[in-house]
Amino acid sequence: MKIGKNERILEINRVKEMLKGYTASSLGKKAIDEMEIYHDIEVLKMKQEEVTEAVNIIIKRSTPPLFGINEIVPHLKHTLLGGSLYPGALIKIGDTLRVSGRLKKFLSNDDSDRQSSYPVIENLIGALYTNRALEQEIANAIVSEDEISDSASTRLRQIRQQIKNKK
Repeated sequence: MKIGKNERILEINRVKEMLKGYTASSLGKKAIDEMEIYHDIEVLKMKQEEVTEAVNIIIKRSTPPLFGINEIVPHLKHTLLGGSLYPGALIKIGDTLRVSGRLKKFLSNDDSDRQSSYPVIENLIGALYTNRALEQEIANAIVSEDEISDSASTRLRQIRQQIKNKK
């Protein structure tokens, strides 16, 4: 992004660096790096409403469960091209599915401020993809970034058993 006079005067790069100190994920840091000053008043109003809702949620409900957000788009693109994934990539996908489910539950389960409405945040969180069955299947099949569980498939279990027997 080309930095203009207003951005230099407002020290936007310095503000971005300070913001990155409060982020919990590489995706958050990337989003901050890609931030631009809004020139469209309607977009600015929408973003301000988003921030206001997020602050109100944190004040009234506590910090949302954001741990486990990962960059998974490259992995998904890789599979669309016919590629397979290493255990580490599957762990990231499972973690991202888990945090998506937790965020949806976080927003829907708390009735303490039901009189409050968070239409922008509810719309964003409502669009998150969740798949509890896939999340659980990944958790059961992957032991670590370097190891797949014997229970990942019947065929894998058989192959590993044959290897043990031959040893």
